[in-house]
Order: sequence, then structure tokens, then C-alpha cells
Amino acid sequence: MLEPIIQDYIRTCTEMDRDGFCERFDAPVLVALTPGEMQTFQLAATGMATPDRPAAHGGHGHRLDPRMPVIELRKARGGRAYEVYIGRSEENDVVILDETVSSRHARVILERAGVFMLQDLDSTNGTALNQSPLLADRAVELKDGDAIAFGDADYLFFTPGGLYDAVASLAAEPPG
Repeated sequence: MLEPIIQDYIRTCTEMDRDGFCERFDAPVLVALTPGEMQTFQLAATGMATPDRPAAHGGHGHRLDPRMPVIELRKARGGRAYEVYIGRSEENDVVILDETVSSRHARVILERAGVFMLQDLDSTNGTALNQSPLLADRAVELKDGDAIAFGDADYLFFTPGGLYDAVASLAAEPPG
């Protein structure tokens, strides 16, 4: 199975409204900022973006690119359904194959409906949110378009609604 890319979400945005999109894609996502250089995988479904110009609908100077894969933040193994672990080890829900990512690097927590938190798990190379390093074991709230760095692995975070808005904005741009 091929890893989903932004182009797949553009196609879906043109076929359904925001509510239908959010119902179909009900998990938050990470969009990788370095296309093709980093390998990511997860046992469930997975996505990506580039650092050229501001992303469609926010993103701290990053622009979504249709070729970039999208990683859905879903539970791949047992445990609490509202915690998704990210790291280099295959024991995580989302695995990032990058030597600067710790074996169990960070986690995303569903705090309450629509509110997601990011927590660094005392990783070796740290986690940064919008270029500000996080304190280990202290959770911070995530917003649509936030830039997250797990070591040197860079991503953008989107809720389902935020992804729809960003992708629909990208789809509305004239080609070229």
C-alpha cells in the first residue's frame, strides 16, 4: 500500500465538504517537511510538506506540497487510545527512521475533544515546537500548522479540520 500524500487529500477535498472530510479523516496528522529524505512508517495509515514558502493556511513559513506524505496520528498498538507514541523504535505508534530521533521520543495526547498536547519524553536530541525547545515531560498544546521537530526530523501538525482548510486552500491556488 502506498503512503498517502497531500495530493490524495486534495482529491478528497474536491469531492466532499469539511464535515464529511473530518468524519472520514478523524485523526490529527503530521506532514513531513523534508520530502523523500526521511523514511517514516506506522502500522496503520500514514503523510508530508516542504519548507519553501508559507503553508496553505498557516505553517510558520512552510508551504504544503502535493507530493508530500501524510502520517495519521493513530494508535497502532494496545494502550490508551488517546496517546500516540512517536520514535525510532518499532514499538511506537509512529516510527520515524532518523538517527536523531530517540527510540521513544515524544507523544501526542488527546487532552479533550479537539485539543491535542505534545510531550517530549526526555529524548536525547529534544523536541521543538515552532523552533522553541520543549522541556522534557511537560506537555504543550498543539495548534494547526505548528512546526514540530523531533531531533532533526521536521513536521507540521494539523487536526482534521485544519488539514481540510490547508488542503482546500492549496487546491484553490492556481497551478504554477
